[in-house]
Amino acid sequence: MNQTGLNSLYQGNFFWQRLPGQQTLRGLEPGQCYLMGYLSNEQALYRQLNIENDDQQALLNAAVKKWRHELNRHLFGDYLLINFDGEQLQLTSSARASFTLFYRQSQNEQGQYGLALASNLKQLTQVFDAKINPVQLMQTLALGSLADEHTCFKQIKQLQSGETLIWQLAGETRLSHSSNLPVAQQLTLAQNSALPQAELIAPRRTDDIELTELFNRLPSLAHGLGQPLVDASLAHFDAQVQATDSDTLLLDISWLSARHITCEQGIHSSHNWCKSILKRPLLAQRSQLQYRQQQLVSAYQTAKQEQNEKLSFSQWLDLHYVIPAWCQLLQGICRLHGKILVNPYMHAQQLIPLVTQAYQAPAAYFSLQQVSLANVYDAMQRLFYSGEVETRKLFDLNPLDTSRLIRREQDRHRVEQLSVLLLTMDYLTRFHPGH
Repeated sequence: MNQTGLNSLYQGNFFWQRLPGQQTLRGLEPGQCYLMGYLSNEQALYRQLNIENDDQQALLNAAVKKWRHELNRHLFGDYLLINFDGEQLQLTSSARASFTLFYRQSQNEQGQYGLALASNLKQLTQVFDAKINPVQLMQTLALGSLADEHTCFKQIKQLQSGETLIWQLAGETRLSHSSNLPVAQQLTLAQNSALPQAELIAPRRTDDIELTELFNRLPSLAHGLGQPLVDASLAHFDAQVQATDSDTLLLDISWLSARHITCEQGIHSSHNWCKSILKRPLLAQRSQLQYRQQQLVSAYQTAKQEQNEKLSFSQWLDLHYVIPAWCQLLQGICRLHGKILVNPYMHAQQLIPLVTQAYQAPAAYFSLQQVSLANVYDAMQRLFYSGEVETRKLFDLNPLDTSRLIRREQDRHRVEQLSVLLLTMDYLTRFHPGH
């Protein structure tokens, strides 16, 4: 396979901007296609389009001209493609892609629109001093990351797998085309993806890791990615990526098993007590969270009727929302270190056994719990002796009361869950995209 697809756009952080009401464009050259990731049918495309081998730019230009809106139905692999001809800007993502771009369409006082793109979320949050969207932050904490267009920041969205967006840039900036591959077609197309050569990343092991140390890495990793994180397994993956010499890594399935830890562990039957520690400002977002849950359940019921879906709701959500989002996070971590992650687990036949074997606690995706730290006393010490004032305001607790709670509570598992939630919120309040 030709490896020129692993090009400079992938190697570094990418940023492009057009200001509202101005013709100034920066970050892209007209007439150029930019590919982030790899094509698995590149050699076949050279023959099909009658393009000389190894001239990938000519190949991409010919493919865009021939297929335009339906480009990702013909280009197989794991990629994100940007095409800029001076008048239009096209973003195309492959089926089940682990690559994504973040974008922000802004409007000035005269009603004129501008557009900015970035391969790293932090680039947009810093440039525009983006504000946290509390509803989306709550969703990330409660559900983990889900593969959709939303981010934790107001006005910033991300390209979805199988999505094509085209902006008209001549005159006023406006979105002129938007389409998305149906889920069933994405899974079918993903089966056609051959894999480039890559070094297998070390499998995930849990018997030789220090969870507290990993949890302490999360804030710096969140800063690098430009978004909040709530799972220490991501810090574990980051450490493994840093320890490898290869620029192209093959994903081991054990790292997919690390997704959304509540799927793998039994939740205590009285876990609702955990919600009682949240004060009104946080609880006010729960209606929005429940509305999001209803949307997903409706989508599941539709899929069940149209596609004879046999998976449970939790399994369906895991397959189509949780795993793709998790793969995007893993790919983002690799890109922080100038590496690319090759994912051999892109279609349903490979993933359904993993999905059906995972522990599915009732309403696990919608509980306000993340179990990623086992040292309760260290968590409480960090919270009350090095935590921010905002954290202490958020929770109606103090060190003396909490100390009594720990001594009196016999169920250590419940106390650990409380500690993790508090410590998670502690570092999220310290997280700021501009610092």
